[in-house]
Amino acid sequence: MPYFTLLNRILGIAPETQNRLFELFVNILDLLVQKARIEGNLDTDIIDLKANVIKLKRTPKNVYVDQMNGASTVLYTFILDRGVSWELENTMLNEKQKARFGSYGDGFYKSKREWLGKRHVILAFQRYHYVCCFCSSSAPAMYKIVRPTTRESPRNSMDCGPDDRFAPDLF
Repeated sequence: MPYFTLLNRILGIAPETQNRLFELFVNILDLLVQKARIEGNLDTDIIDLKANVIKLKRTPKNVYVDQMNGASTVLYTFILDRGVSWELENTMLNEKQKARFGSYGDGFYKSKREWLGKRHVILAFQRYHYVCCFCSSSAPAMYKIVRPTTRESPRNSMDCGPDDRFAPDLF
């Protein structure tokens, strides 16, 4: 089934289910893109670089010159700093709490397992928490995740929250 048919059919169901299915679709698409990137089959053409600081790592290098018209392909290598400082993360959390927009799920979380010899810390903000008006059952909350190395995630987390892989950390 073509992806646009799937997306059109999703429009006919409840919004919270739409969100979950769309997140699943995007996660599968991300995995396919990642696989193609690893296999060297992904042609990205032009890429927008997003970072706090972008520096040229080395001088540009000519990697190919077309024999017919003399056009050259130039390789540029950059160093990207996409991170967010501890101070900025702390300020983000404090401002949300001061404005009383905070949720009980907002805060810093530390990974339950080590990865590459370290435990990772994230800042999570609860975005949605659906409660059915008929039976009062609730769907898992959606979270916006901020990581020190990559800043805010572009999409809401599909997890039931950071509690799945992360434990609350009190600093």
